[in-house]
Amino acid sequence: MAKLARDVMTPDPACCTASTSVDEVAKLMVQNDCGEMAGRTVEIVRDLGMEEDTIVSSFDHVMLAEVRRLAPRIATGVLTSDRLYRVREYLEALDADAYHPADHVDRATVKELTGAGLLVNVWTINTRPRMRALIEAGVTGIFTDYPNRLAEVVREAGRCVTLRPWFRRHERRHVGRAF
Repeated sequence: MAKLARDVMTPDPACCTASTSVDEVAKLMVQNDCGEMAGRTVEIVRDLGMEEDTIVSSFDHVMLAEVRRLAPRIATGVLTSDRLYRVREYLEALDADAYHPADHVDRATVKELTGAGLLVNVWTINTRPRMRALIEAGVTGIFTDYPNRLAEVVREAGRCVTLRPWFRRHERRHVGRAF
């Protein structure tokens, strides 16, 4: 049975109606000229030979679907400042590899997503207490304006950092925490 947008998206998605099939979302890319940006991004990544070292993260989830269609080996991350309904199902519908929320993720969501082999990289975290809490919750990455501060918190937590993670789920040699 085909999934519908209402099954995985927020109640009032900007790009479609609640009854739009996930397959139809891809067609919206043509109407909104998302394909050109996705195509150029994929071309650059391929030209640099960095398909396995890149994760394309965007607020434009339709563009991410186009990146996935064009280049299945390039990882994608759903960047959002909003809370998503049924996050895991949404990521699976997009075949995304990562969830990149603003600082509104809870421990249960982190556990569910990382348990499914998905990355959870939270942005933009600048305070030590919140960095510690997210590391303890099991996030796989933290975006910050203060990398030295984050490095200190990681060291204080007795964790090591994976310097070269495998972004695509099927290519990862290990699944779990980056910290």
